[in-house]
Amino acid sequence: MSLTPGATQFFDISYNVPTFIPIGTNVVFKDSVAYTSPMNNWLTDYTPWNNVNYFSTDVVASYDPNFMEVSPKGTGVTGNITYADSNLQYMVHFQNTGTYMAQNIVVIDTLDPNLDWTTLTPIYESAHCKIDLSSTGVAKFTFSNINLPTAASSAMASNGMFTYSIKTRPGLPLGTQFKAHASIYFDYNDPIVTDTTVNTLVASSTTNTNTFGTSQQNSFVIYPNPANRTFNAVINSIDATEANMIITDVTGKILMNKTVAIQKGQQTITNDASQLTPGIYFVSFNEHGKMQTQKLVIMR
Repeated sequence: MSLTPGATQFFDISYNVPTFIPIGTNVVFKDSVAYTSPMNNWLTDYTPWNNVNYFSTDVVASYDPNFMEVSPKGTGVTGNITYADSNLQYMVHFQNTGTYMAQNIVVIDTLDPNLDWTTLTPIYESAHCKIDLSSTGVAKFTFSNINLPTAASSAMASNGMFTYSIKTRPGLPLGTQFKAHASIYFDYNDPIVTDTTVNTLVASSTTNTNTFGTSQQNSFVIYPNPANRTFNAVINSIDATEANMIITDVTGKILMNKTVAIQKGQQTITNDASQLTPGIYFVSFNEHGKMQTQKLVIMR
């Protein structure tokens, strides 16, 4: 290529860095140009130093803390469920705590062989999602152009999630376990693997509630969960007392804090959730320093 005196020519050069480079790593790019080859002739230029470019930047990327949960959770460390709990709901939650938005997110979920793969039914996705299910039980959830912002720029908008239901296979023996985990890919990053949920099929299972108040016999549960515009807190207390009901988001920010009167026995407190955007929240009851918390999911 030849240029006439005073002419200019622009070149766009793209560099790829390995995906294993940690976020925040400083990288330097150096380029030189010469009016004729070989390259060592560039010093004969009248103004050689404007032929050198030095560019320094830090590696930015999306990053994903995540978790997977199942409902019913079951009782005990093995998540005991009964034959009546034949329909399981799984939720995968991800958040971008990196330094740059996540353009594309892919979640790979290898389904447990004790689940009936043909019954997988999507319930909710926080963004448009394409679902592909292979004959080998590998479910692929693709969020193309989701452009998930960072938590630093928007704590709430940096979260994403999806849920689906799936049935257990009939005729399974007692002791059968159902395990689930997912691998989440943010753009070109290595996958982040969620925790593993476990359910175990048993003959009978006690109700899994959170204790509340001054006695282990006191409890509270939330329904429906996921919720839409309202949710109910069902409290069973052996004492008449007062408690603070607190709702926080995933960052710990308190969105509501109100005092409620708790009567002896079971009561239902209905709460307005219309001002809550879709996402994950935590509902806590604090009775004289004794606090119990449950997770609340808002879907619309």
